[in-house]
Amino acid sequence: MNKTKLGLPENFEAALAYSIPIIAFITGFALLILERENKLVRFHAMQSFIVFGFFAVLSLVTGLVVGWIPLIGAFVQWGIATAVIISWLILILSALTGKYFKFPFVGDAIYNKMVL
Repeated sequence: MNKTKLGLPENFEAALAYSIPIIAFITGFALLILERENKLVRFHAMQSFIVFGFFAVLSLVTGLVVGWIPLIGAFVQWGIATAVIISWLILILSALTGKYFKFPFVGDAIYNKMVL
């Protein structure tokens, strides 16, 4: 197991990047700043920052655009919340097992440009 700046096991620190889905982009950003050496942790931190930052912006924008429409707004927000929870479960489990699960569209770019 590789060393981390915080002294935690690599897979545990990588999973911390996803913490709570509502603030995962913040913890991802914090770990990205703190962890300069460990590639697994940096990969998951950057992926958390991008993926959950996107979900936060998407939820805010759709809430403003269609949130006022009773049935449609609720359905769209429910769909986004479901996508967030499923994504969070997949990503946190991949981090805990020490794997590089590449989220569609962003995972390959992060893996190829930043990590290796």
